[in-house]
Amino acid sequence: MIRKYVHNIFSFINYWIFRNEQSKIIFYHDIHDKTKYCDTSTSLNLFKQHISLIRSLGFEITNNISKPSKQIKIQFDDGFKGIYDCLPFIVEQSIPIELFLIVDKIDSENYLTANQIVELKKTKLIKLSSHTYSHPNLADCTEIQLIKELKESKEKLEDLFEITVSSICFPKGLFSKNVVEKSFKYGYHSQYCSIPGSYKNKKYQNVYNRNLVQFLNVDQLKRVLLGGAYFFNKWFWIKHYKK
Repeated sequence: MIRKYVHNIFSFINYWIFRNEQSKIIFYHDIHDKTKYCDTSTSLNLFKQHISLIRSLGFEITNNISKPSKQIKIQFDDGFKGIYDCLPFIVEQSIPIELFLIVDKIDSENYLTANQIVELKKTKLIKLSSHTYSHPNLADCTEIQLIKELKESKEKLEDLFEITVSSICFPKGLFSKNVVEKSFKYGYHSQYCSIPGSYKNKKYQNVYNRNLVQFLNVDQLKRVLLGGAYFFNKWFWIKHYKK
């Protein structure tokens, strides 16, 4: 409770000091209407409010950020079933989404089936990308483990869904210089961490920052979209990056 209160105060202060309209990436884990498949799921009603706010502030929701300001990219991690249940709203509102899949969770309880993923792909709104093979802390993996998590997950997704996979999201947001280099070696030209703020990462050109917004109310999301997460950037670097 205290931590949440402090977080809100700092985000409010940052909102006024570092206010900006820089392009940003926001992410969720799932959305739900009637059935909730994970504890980190966002209600469809709240997600609708988020979409409405983003557009009312003049941000374009895009599948690829191409401008330094006024664009938002939306991503979902893990591959839970809720996104399939809520697909009618996504299609109705033409919301482009990048979905990061854990390969060994496909067809598991609460996770998307291969057939459902194919249906998502057919909308042309959902981009399929890798969230590794089994969702480990990549920074602690051996070289052999990295090959499986990076290379084999990419190959499996490409084979299953007849796509080209060039993006990866680091599980738990944890990564290192070696993880970045190995990911690039195996064909991941776009890599995503969980460091908040503007989408651009100052240390690595092909690594992009993201803001976790799944439980934020409308006022809190507004602060994030307009720069309120700036203060937390350095803290998350310390927390998530292993040299």
